[in-house]
Amino acid sequence: MSRYLWLCGLYHPFSQIDTHEPKTSKPVSSFKRRFGYTVAVLTSLLAILDLADYMTYYSRDLATWDFFVLVRFVKVASTTAQIPLIMLILFLSRRKVFYLERITRIGVPIITENTVARLQKRFSRFAALWLAFWFIIYCIGATGHYWPSISSLQALNTPVKFLGGTVRNYFSILFSVVSYGIFINASIASQMFTLLLVIHLAAGFENIYKNINSKITLVLKGEYKAASAATVLEVELRSLQLLQNLVRNFNDAFGFMILVHCIRDMISVVGIIALFLQVFEKQDIDESDADYAQRLDVRTRQTYWDWSITSITLANTALRVGACLYCHSKVRKIVRSLQRHRVESQCTQLQEECETALSDINEETGAISAGGFFYVNLDYVGAVMGMCVTYGILVYQMRDQKVAAADNVKLSHLQRQTALLQTFVQNQSQLLLSLIRNNT
Repeated sequence: MSRYLWLCGLYHPFSQIDTHEPKTSKPVSSFKRRFGYTVAVLTSLLAILDLADYMTYYSRDLATWDFFVLVRFVKVASTTAQIPLIMLILFLSRRKVFYLERITRIGVPIITENTVARLQKRFSRFAALWLAFWFIIYCIGATGHYWPSISSLQALNTPVKFLGGTVRNYFSILFSVVSYGIFINASIASQMFTLLLVIHLAAGFENIYKNINSKITLVLKGEYKAASAATVLEVELRSLQLLQNLVRNFNDAFGFMILVHCIRDMISVVGIIALFLQVFEKQDIDESDADYAQRLDVRTRQTYWDWSITSITLANTALRVGACLYCHSKVRKIVRSLQRHRVESQCTQLQEECETALSDINEETGAISAGGFFYVNLDYVGAVMGMCVTYGILVYQMRDQKVAAADNVKLSHLQRQTALLQTFVQNQSQLLLSLIRNNT
C-alpha cells in the first residue's frame, strides 16, 4: 500500500531510524523522497491548472447566479481543489505518517503477527478491487459525457477555449479526463490509507475487549482467580492507553485531511439533492426543435457525468465513515463490558480496576477527529442527516422558484405573442378599410 501511495505522491519516506527493516542506501532514499515530492508538486499544479480552466470555461454560466449551476460548479470543483490541500497536509505531517504506516506492516503490540498479515492481505485485495471498480465507473461516465465530441474526427478537431486560448477539442478532452482521473485516484488512495490504519486500530480495541471479557468471565464462573484477573485487567488497561495514544497520533497526522474530505462530502450531499430535484429548462420561443433537442442531450449527458462523480464521492464517504464508526463501536463494547463486570464481580480489587479503566475512557477514546473540530461518530452522522433534510427543503424551494420563473417566462412569451397578433390584426383591419375607401 505504501508503494502505491508513494507513486501517487501521497507518502514520503522520512527516515528509517528505530525500525527493524534493512536500511536502503542514501541514493535510493534520496530518489524516493525527491520522486514523492515531485509527483506531489506536479499533481497539485495540475489541479490548480484544471481548476482555472474549469472556472474559465463556466464563467459565463456562473455569471447567471443560477442556484443549480453554482451547486454543480462547487461540487465538481471541490474534488479538484482538495488535491493540493491533501498533498500539503501529508507533506507537513510526513514524519507522523511514516511511523503510523508501520502499523500496517508490523502492527501494534496488541495485535498478533498473523492478524496483521491477514488484515494486510485482505485489505490489499479489497483496495485494488475498490479502485478498479470506481475507475471503471469513472471511465463510463466520462465516455458518456464526451461521446458527442469523440464520436467523429471533425468534432475532435474542433477548436475550443482553454485557459483563455484556443486548442483542439481532443487535447481539452484528454486533459480533463486524465487530470480528473488522477485527482479521483489520489482522493480514493488517501482515504484507503486512513481506512487501513483505522481498521488496525479497531482490531486492537477488539482484541482488548476479547481479553477482558474472557478473563473476567472465567472469574465469575469460579474458574480463575480474581487477583489474577485484576492483573490481566491492569495489563489490558495499559494496552488501551497505548491505543489511545496511537489514535491521538492518527488524529494529529490525518485530522485536517479528514476535515477536507468531510467538507467535500457535505458539498456532495447538497449536490446529490440538487441532482434529484434539478429542473430542465423548457424550450425557448426562439429556439428550434433541433437546438432544443441538442441542448437537452448535452444536459442529460452532463447529469450522467455528475451522477458518476457524486457516486464515487459518496461511496468512499460511506466507507470512511463506516470504518470510523466501527472503530468507535469497539470502544463502546469495552465500556459496556467493564460496566457489566463491575456490577457482577464480587472482588473489590477487580471492581476498582474496572472503575479505573472506565475513568480513563471518554468520548475521545477510539474516535477519529476531523482536525479537532468534531469527531466522526454517531453525532456526526446525525448532523449530516439533519443537514440533508435542511438542504433538501432549501433546494426544493429553489426548484419551485425556478419552475415558477420558467412559467412566468412562458406566460410573458404568450402575452407578447398575443400583443403581436392583436397589432397584426389591427394593422390588417386598417389596411383593409383603407383599400375599401380607395376603391369606393
